[in-house]
Amino acid sequence: MDLRAAQHAALTGLAATEAQSSVASANIANAQVPGYTAKTTSLTTTLAGGNATGVSLSSISSYVNENLVRSLVAATSSETYTQTLADYLEALSGAMGSTDSSSTIANRLSSLQTALADLAVTPESASLKYLAVEAAVATADSLNAFSKEVQQQRANADHQLADTIDELNVALEEIDRLNEQITVAKALGQATGDLEDARRVALQTVAEKLDVSYFTTSTGELHVYTKSGQALVDSRAHTLAYEAAGNVSATMEYPSGFDEITLDGQAVTTKLSGGEIGALLELRDETLPAIQDELDALAATLIEEVNAVTSQGTAVPTPQSLTGTTSVSGTTTLSATGTMRLALVDSDGVVSSVTDLDLSSYSTVDDLVTAIDGIGGFSASIDSNGHLVISSDDSTLGVAVNEMDSAVGAAGAGVSAYFGLNGLFTGTSADTIRVRSDLAADSTLLATGTLSSASTLAAGNTGIASGDGSIAEALEDLFGQSVNFAAAGSLGGTSTTFADYASAIVSDVATKSSEATSAAKTADLVAENLRTSLTNESGVNLDEETARLAALENQYAACSQMFAIINEMFEVLLGAVS
Repeated sequence: MDLRAAQHAALTGLAATEAQSSVASANIANAQVPGYTAKTTSLTTTLAGGNATGVSLSSISSYVNENLVRSLVAATSSETYTQTLADYLEALSGAMGSTDSSSTIANRLSSLQTALADLAVTPESASLKYLAVEAAVATADSLNAFSKEVQQQRANADHQLADTIDELNVALEEIDRLNEQITVAKALGQATGDLEDARRVALQTVAEKLDVSYFTTSTGELHVYTKSGQALVDSRAHTLAYEAAGNVSATMEYPSGFDEITLDGQAVTTKLSGGEIGALLELRDETLPAIQDELDALAATLIEEVNAVTSQGTAVPTPQSLTGTTSVSGTTTLSATGTMRLALVDSDGVVSSVTDLDLSSYSTVDDLVTAIDGIGGFSASIDSNGHLVISSDDSTLGVAVNEMDSAVGAAGAGVSAYFGLNGLFTGTSADTIRVRSDLAADSTLLATGTLSSASTLAAGNTGIASGDGSIAEALEDLFGQSVNFAAAGSLGGTSTTFADYASAIVSDVATKSSEATSAAKTADLVAENLRTSLTNESGVNLDEETARLAALENQYAACSQMFAIINEMFEVLLGAVS
């Protein structure tokens, strides 16, 4: 080998060693960067006339187990899906409290039962009436609050959904941008390892948001699809569009209450699954509405059963006027049978007048109103809200109603229950349940006694006995006995007490939360093990890289010394010929 060839070989050795050192240094510097894979160099011997003339850097590459990556992508979707469910259910379970918490609906109902039991013993006590009404208000407020919490969680999920879709779109556009750079670099024979690392990181971000499938084309492009086959990235990025609802109420349901998630203008909400987006959709449209259904079943049954009892009674002393809470129309057909009793009663419970009406005689609501208005001493009308109003024309006399054997409408409700006279609660759901507004303002209007149903009742007789607590006793009994609940949410149809059903709701949420947390821990463990495996196979081993860098230093020093010796030989030769 002549001196020039030797010099060239030394120079290529220096250049190759410098490049290898640069790669090793980059590996060490990026060891903690998420998604970075260790790069390795490949050297090629350069030849001239069949003889080795030096060395050149042929490529910089990294080894990545694509099967491991594919498993990690799937595990990442499962991890974020289960964790999102766990986070929301844990928050809701915490807001509802444990089954033995004093703030749960079950304990509010138990407090109401206790207040009614005390009232049944001393029904004439104004303070005990107040405490009973306040306990009823607390029960309604508790149902309102938990219903509001469920809807707030739905609203949170809906807004997080919009934010998550924005984050997904950024990752999709990043994959598209990197696709372009990688295909150009491959075409030019340039290294693409760092670009591919960045693209894998973006793919993991996509997987966090959604279940996806993907493949790499022969040109190096990564194509990404939803599990149901909609293209997210092919020759371009296909981004999703969604706008969160301004407010979320208990009556809002998908698809009528929420916008569609669209992809290229097409609705894809039902085609998206897994990841954070799948969990948020499931929470908003299935899991949380099912819990709301359970709360509504409790509230509706409570309203119906309690009002069915209180509507049979009357306040003591009787009020001068009764106003129903059910909206009706005067022209509504009155499909009714049986008898209702109306009486004017003084403050001592003595009857001034009593009238029994045969309800089968009246075809419409207006007919009944006209009949009541035609009774001496009574006035009756339908107010602007559609509520039946029955009043005494004498301020010293109050109005008392006994439903007797009346049955109105398809459900066969008593006439007072049908019109909402003397009811304790108003509303139809956990969101709308309230204590009757006039009763909340004046607890003496709580029905605790009953107008006599005796056939011999006449003016001058006692219509309501002093200390009559029959309705208070019936209410206490109601809260202690089993009532029928239709299937709702995750709870099947059952017969149980109000308090036990409320406890079942809290227990159901707690169970869902516990199961979601357990699933999240399992999914996290699987994903973390896969990350560790991928890091062990493709990540940077600092010990190995440090040792490699030390070896390259020695190699560089040797090439430098060789180059220096050749230069000395050149100088000797030049001196000899000069």
